[in-house]
Amino acid sequence: MAIIAGVRENSGLVPNTVKQIKICDISSKTDGMSALRDVDVVIHAAARVHVMDDSSADPLTKFRQVNTAEH
Repeated sequence: MAIIAGVRENSGLVPNTVKQIKICDISSKTDGMSALRDVDVVIHAAARVHVMDDSSADPLTKFRQVNTAEH
């Protein structure tokens, strides 16, 4: 079984046995379907946290939209 990690930046912390695919941003416009071809399981660990200079009008709504809303 192969393990593939979608990452923002390639990391030396990921074991060499894990293939890293660089995904710069995750949004409703992100199309990751080609990366998911032949994938059986996805573990989603991306989240909107620790935004220090938050410019959104309603940070709590934005947090919930990104972290919990179905897309």
